[in-house]
Amino acid sequence: MALYGEASVCWWIIKKSQRIGGLPAVAMPGGNLASIQPWRNWFAHLATFTKDWQGSVITQAIPLTELQILSKAVARGLNSPLASSCGRLFDAVACSLGLSPKQISWEGEAACYLQSAALQCHVDRYADIIKQYGHLMPVKDKHVDLSIFWSQWESITLNTSEKAWLFHYLLAESLGDIALQAAQEHQIDTIVLTGGVFNNILLKDLFKQKLNNKKVLTPMILPSGDGGIALGQALIASHFM
Repeated sequence: MALYGEASVCWWIIKKSQRIGGLPAVAMPGGNLASIQPWRNWFAHLATFTKDWQGSVITQAIPLTELQILSKAVARGLNSPLASSCGRLFDAVACSLGLSPKQISWEGEAACYLQSAALQCHVDRYADIIKQYGHLMPVKDKHVDLSIFWSQWESITLNTSEKAWLFHYLLAESLGDIALQAAQEHQIDTIVLTGGVFNNILLKDLFKQKLNNKKVLTPMILPSGDGGIALGQALIASHFM
């Protein structure tokens, strides 16, 4: 069940749960339009985490006048709700690599293109990629800092499949670090991976490698994404009945 938490930021919560960290909240320009026009998320991340989005290649893909209108909307918070959404980050990265059309037919389509590209990266390139760029998504106060990532992303000298794989690696490393830190603080040995992004087999495998000293659980009967929301809604509703 999507609820509004502090500062009007959407996150998934259930009674007695605690949000310990994760991705920063980023505007979704146009609201629901951002889920079917992934370039909007690309722009929102550039506008949020870089000093000069006008110098980005996004201006070659989207008319400047449209971007300027969106920039004002994001700055003023007009029809641009904040969300710390991993799915929207996948959309943004997929668009930045030219892997997604301007409008998609179903939510998660852009992320599938990104995963497909990443799986084409040669295994013997992993070590060099990590050595060169494994520092681009640091964690600060249990939140992923995306400013370094977006400020350097377009200048990275890797091919598309290598950049797609790098993104998956960086995300698993940074969020994995947060999970491990929280597990240590709360003396927890079991970590659950759920949410639509864990339909991504590469991301799931990278997370499991990162958390290899913990017991990692993943959904087996119900889907990890939107298909499993109904059960959570019923659980929360039953608490108030």
